[in-house]
Amino acid sequence: MLYVVDTAVASLVEGYTEARRQLVRWEETLRREFIEDLLRGDADVGRLVERAEPFGLDLARPHQVALAAPTGRLDGAESAISSLEHAVVRRMGDRDVLVATKDGWIVVIAPADREGLTGVTTEAARRLHLSVRAVAYRLDRIKTLTGSDPTNPAQRFTLQAAVLGARLPGWPGHDLR
Repeated sequence: MLYVVDTAVASLVEGYTEARRQLVRWEETLRREFIEDLLRGDADVGRLVERAEPFGLDLARPHQVALAAPTGRLDGAESAISSLEHAVVRRMGDRDVLVATKDGWIVVIAPADREGLTGVTTEAARRLHLSVRAVAYRLDRIKTLTGSDPTNPAQRFTLQAAVLGARLPGWPGHDLR
């Protein structure tokens, strides 16, 4: 009798393990297809929003997408991606964050909202030994003077490129503080 029970339990465990493996493969396929459609940029937006929900993404809110390519061969890529995902989740929370790979690239999708900006502003204030209000004022002043919003990722890139371009010929010639 124990032999029959033991065999039944072993079969049950084996079936559960195989079903779990198939579920993981299916979820990974859905994740890769979602990332591919998102990065391609020509997918049906409504369908893309629906497909994002199982991954905990609310695409009705603004998001930022970061792509990273390793400079060399990544041995143990899965552990590196797992570590990156844990770090992003610790910083941003476990909702509205997706870490995946696509053609050798690491893709991170995370919220780009005011809550994240508040944390960045607070950290910048701490590093600069300024108040959060002073940093927020300076960010608003940059927007007023340049017409570009440093809290908008696309516009921030433009501002950063402009600053790098201005510094190439040695501008400014003296410290602006």
